[in-house]
Amino acid sequence: MNKFTRMMAGLALAIFASNASAIAIDGSINIGGGSQVLNNGTNSTGIDFNCGATCGGSVNMFPAPTGSFTGLGGLSTNSGALTLYSFLYTDIPSQVIWDINYNGLLYKYTLTSVNVVSGDSGDFSGLVLNGTGIVSITNSDGTSAGFTDTVSGWIYSQSSGSFSSQTVPEPGTIALLGLGLLGIGAIRRMKKSA
Repeated sequence: MNKFTRMMAGLALAIFASNASAIAIDGSINIGGGSQVLNNGTNSTGIDFNCGATCGGSVNMFPAPTGSFTGLGGLSTNSGALTLYSFLYTDIPSQVIWDINYNGLLYKYTLTSVNVVSGDSGDFSGLVLNGTGIVSITNSDGTSAGFTDTVSGWIYSQSSGSFSSQTVPEPGTIALLGLGLLGIGAIRRMKKSA
């Protein structure tokens, strides 16, 4: 292998390694409390998390979050660390639904899809929604904190007044690791045969 080819292979591995060094977000988080269904008189059109005392007041996280969210349990809208945003289905796929600004980090969840599962009529007390979103963790000033944005599934239940999300492992990280290992193996094999 000539010097240029080795240099290009090394550069490619360095790029893959720098992309793979970002930390994948994992774990689950549940947010519960007051909310109300927005509707057009016939069907639901969105969720209002900012209805105050008319729908249960403060919104708190429960139970203890896991993974990348560990340590965030008990934060509430009253503490100022947690902000929930109302949304209309027509706002998706780019609607931020919540953010948490805590200990110098900004945790954010952006909805990318919504599906009505059940309860889309009557008084909407049995409304259940699900979909996907993207979880991001940055420094509070918006600069990188070393995490990679991660796809997450979510579910909302009006009867319990809760929003839950669970991150989905990203196969791209595993693929990058595999490519890096293959590249290292190929280089070693070429050195032995030379």
